[in-house]
Amino acid sequence: MLPTSHDEAVIETASQLKDSVSELMAAFARLPETIAEEHEAIKAGSFPAIEQTCSTKVAIGEVIDTAYARLMLACRRMHSLHEEICGSGPRPATLRGTIDQLAAINEKLGAHGLSGGVLHHLTNGVTSLVKEFTATARKTQPLIEVNRQVVDKLLENYQASYRFWQEITQETAATYNASGVQQARGNHSVLRIKA
Repeated sequence: MLPTSHDEAVIETASQLKDSVSELMAAFARLPETIAEEHEAIKAGSFPAIEQTCSTKVAIGEVIDTAYARLMLACRRMHSLHEEICGSGPRPATLRGTIDQLAAINEKLGAHGLSGGVLHHLTNGVTSLVKEFTATARKTQPLIEVNRQVVDKLLENYQASYRFWQEITQETAATYNASGVQQARGNHSVLRIKA
């Protein structure tokens, strides 16, 4: 039987994997409601509500970024443990691959004693949590893409509107001389409509 330090290290790393995936899943689960609120705010033209939903999305993004960084650290650590316990192998490119390495470690260490039972329980828990997270992420991804398109369009419209009003302001300012007296320009309308 391998030293218990391996058991403890694997249990700690598996717990970190589980915690990171749980945080990611919770953050992804908040996105659909936040995106829906943002779309309603956009439809209503409520800039304070848009600003609030953007702040919420930034906060969710920070949670995702932090949880993802911790997840990647745990995945690297799991790979190192896998190499120590099971022998060398390619570094997994997916979360599923890391879970497969955890299962191989679990199988190699066996379910002997309390630590073996804990590791077995964690392996099963992480495996089912990753399946749930994958389903949540797949369901959320199309909403994220639609939201990106809506926000991009909103930004384009805002920029076009801003340029339009800048041009109008410049033209209006040009109709006055340095003394502030309006210069005669004929009967032209300040607003031009392009057909």
